[in-house]
Amino acid sequence: MNERERMAAAMVALCFEHGYREATLEMLLDRANVDRAAFERHFADLEDCFCEVYQDMQNELMERVLAAISRESTWRDRLRATAYTMADFVAEDQMRTHFAIFEVRSAGDRAICLLSQSYERLFDLIDQGRAERRLPGSISRATAEAIGGTMFFQMYASYEAGSIDSVRAKVPEMMYVAVLPYLGVEAAEEELHRVPQ
Repeated sequence: MNERERMAAAMVALCFEHGYREATLEMLLDRANVDRAAFERHFADLEDCFCEVYQDMQNELMERVLAAISRESTWRDRLRATAYTMADFVAEDQMRTHFAIFEVRSAGDRAICLLSQSYERLFDLIDQGRAERRLPGSISRATAEAIGGTMFFQMYASYEAGSIDSVRAKVPEMMYVAVLPYLGVEAAEEELHRVPQ
């Protein structure tokens, strides 16, 4: 690993072990085995380091999502592929998930702004469901925001309960909620009874 990668890994580990608010620059420098000058070549301060690492994680997730949805032809299939991609991503690495789901909420205004941008990407995808309706103007973007907020809350609650692996099993339920207002009961029930991928 190069020095930036070591500092990024140290930030994630320190947040997992101590929490962002308890992490210090000295702890990060020691963990990454770098000096202050090396840190300052890459980051302005700890908040900047946190946000850069978080942004890198979001970019990686979005690359995976884009790859997954590029193989799908319908809105419903793209939404399902996104849900499974996100579920797999959060299940892969407990420290990364703690960082991206829990610590981001306490890392300052910039981190909250980045988190909001993550939400907006999912809301945009869900909101495309309006084009599936015969009367697309009959519901608003607020529907997508409510559905997306529910999905993020379920992931957060699963992490808090220590069962982040269970998110994948909840995808059919999340898809039921997402599809219902756009495609109706029959399509939603098909999602609910679909065997998880």
